[in-house]
Amino acid sequence: MLVKITLAPALMYWLISSGRLDQTYLLNIQWSQRAVGLVVLGVGAVLSGILLLAWRLRLLVGCGGIDLPLGRAYSLTSIGLFSAAILPGAVGGDLVKIIYLCRGEAASQRVFATLAIVCDRTIGLFSLLLFGALVTVLAWLTDSLPFWSPVLWLAPTGVLATIGAVGLLVGRGVVARAIPVLQGRSLPRRLRQLIAVGDLFARRPRLILGCVGLALANHFLVCATFLIGGELLGGLDLSLLQQLLLNPLAMVANAIPVTPGGLGLAEGAFSYLYGAAGCSLGAATGILGRTIQYAAYTIVGLPALVLRGK
Repeated sequence: MLVKITLAPALMYWLISSGRLDQTYLLNIQWSQRAVGLVVLGVGAVLSGILLLAWRLRLLVGCGGIDLPLGRAYSLTSIGLFSAAILPGAVGGDLVKIIYLCRGEAASQRVFATLAIVCDRTIGLFSLLLFGALVTVLAWLTDSLPFWSPVLWLAPTGVLATIGAVGLLVGRGVVARAIPVLQGRSLPRRLRQLIAVGDLFARRPRLILGCVGLALANHFLVCATFLIGGELLGGLDLSLLQQLLLNPLAMVANAIPVTPGGLGLAEGAFSYLYGAAGCSLGAATGILGRTIQYAAYTIVGLPALVLRGK
């Protein structure tokens, strides 16, 4: 943990000393009425996105019989996001959310609640790749790719590989045949519970598709904060489509559990991707967008954490 905490300022120092993060752009932002309005708009977008995530969590745990009111789901989601901002990687926020949920509504269904949140995280990461893949294909069709690199095709490749693997398993009936066999064997009780929960989600494709749709809408709202960050810097030499293409790829670094809140890693990813597109303001844009996000997470997450999620 100490190494991870130390790594974050080290990465930020490297970005500044190497010239990849020019602090003068951040210090010279003109805080006009329009700029303040943009920040408020960004915070509102993130708060709206949290509502979508809370709805997604409620749907996932609800299919297992856990009655989670939307207000409580919003509180737990806020706590998770706020915790993820200070713990190494977004996964740390999920662990906090699991603890609060298992101490409350899911006290008697801890295995299901834990796997539901794991499923929630998986859907979020897949949807982030799907969002990037859709924008990548659109940019390619309109000849708007900011640069040519295999990196740009990571999202489409990941999405196709995931869909292909799931389709192959389901289409050949591997899952349908394996689950009854596994459940009939003398397996540890926890493992049988995990298999049963996995089967429960596998039998609800409409639920999963609906959750993916909610996640896509949330990712667009989060990407909007980076668009606002670019506007605060005076505008970027990139089109709207190009920014929507690069932002999800950089956001993936935020999920790597190496530094608190992905600090330094995400900014480095923004610097690399925007720099490859001919823009030197990637790191600054990443900092401004993530600052808006963390401001929203603090506004709702900190009070919820103080009240212990009540």
